[in-house]
Amino acid sequence: RYEFEMLIDANDPRGIDVGLYSRYPLGRIRTHMFEKVGKSTIFSRDCLEVEVLLTNGQTLNVLCNHFKSRGYDFDGKADDKRKRQATRVAEILGGYDLTQDWVMVAGDFNDNPASAALQPLLGVQNLHDVLALQFPGDAMKRWTYHFNQFEQIDFILVSEPLKNKFGKAGVERRGMYELEKLTTDSGGLVDVEKEYDSVTRSSDAASDHGAVWAEFDL
Repeated sequence: RYEFEMLIDANDPRGIDVGLYSRYPLGRIRTHMFEKVGKSTIFSRDCLEVEVLLTNGQTLNVLCNHFKSRGYDFDGKADDKRKRQATRVAEILGGYDLTQDWVMVAGDFNDNPASAALQPLLGVQNLHDVLALQFPGDAMKRWTYHFNQFEQIDFILVSEPLKNKFGKAGVERRGMYELEKLTTDSGGLVDVEKEYDSVTRSSDAASDHGAVWAEFDL
C-alpha cells in the first residue's frame, strides 16, 4: 500500500530504528544520528527528518523520533538524555516557520506531557499535540501506554497550518495484549476496550503501545 519508505539503521545496537511509510514520493532526507554532546550521541536512535512531496505541490516535513526509555536507566541519566533529545528536536524545528510550513513531529517520546524532560519540545510555540486537540481536558482518553499507570507517552505534534487542517485523532489500542482486562481493572479510570480477537497472547500483540493516528484535510 505504501510505495515509498525510508529507514536508516541508526544508533540502537538492537536494531530499533525509526522510519516512514508513504504513498507519496519523498524529497529531502536528513539524519541526525551522528550529532553529539561531547562524546555522547544525542539521539538513542535518530531524529529522521523526511520531506514528503504531496500531489498539490505542498510539502509535508516529518520528524520521526524514539526518545530514550525510562527503563534501563542504569546511570540515572535517562531523564537528562530525553531532555537533550527534546531540546535538539526543538532546535531543528527552529529551521522551519511553524506558522507557515507543514511540519509534524511523531514518535515514542517515552515520557508524559507533564514531564520536565519534554518541556523544551512540548513548549514550542505553534506546535500542537493532536490528542490534546481531540480530547481537550480529558487526559485519560489520550493514554498510549500502561506501566503502573495509564499515560500518554506517544505523540503526533503538528505546526499551526496542519492544526488548521486537522480533522480528528485517536489511539488505536486494539493491538495490545489483554487490553480488555487492563481497562476493566482500571475501575473506570479509562474506558473499557477490547483487543482484536487475533491477539490471544503477548506474541500476537502489535505493540505494548497504542498507535496515535490523525486525519487532516489537505
